[in-house]
Amino acid sequence: MIIAFTVAEAGRYVIRDSFISRNDGAAGGVVHLRVFVNHREIAPDLYCRTQEKTSFDRELGKLAARDRVFICIGPGESDYHDSFTIDFSFRRF
Repeated sequence: MIIAFTVAEAGRYVIRDSFISRNDGAAGGVVHLRVFVNHREIAPDLYCRTQEKTSFDRELGKLAARDRVFICIGPGESDYHDSFTIDFSFRRF
């Protein structure tokens, strides 16, 4: 899954109040999350192996109008038990 945003106006942006969690708990499996601004990866990859909420808050830096932000979520080492819940805020400050 890819969640994409196009920045409407220039400014400093962040992802805050974020979490991802696996729905399948102890069943095994991993969810892999990556964040990009245009083609540049922001911070290290995140691997979620638990039902506990795992934050992926990130400073995205100064972005220009029409820059694109991508939150990419996929399976980890296998493609089973990887359903997930996600929430976050994308903010300009």
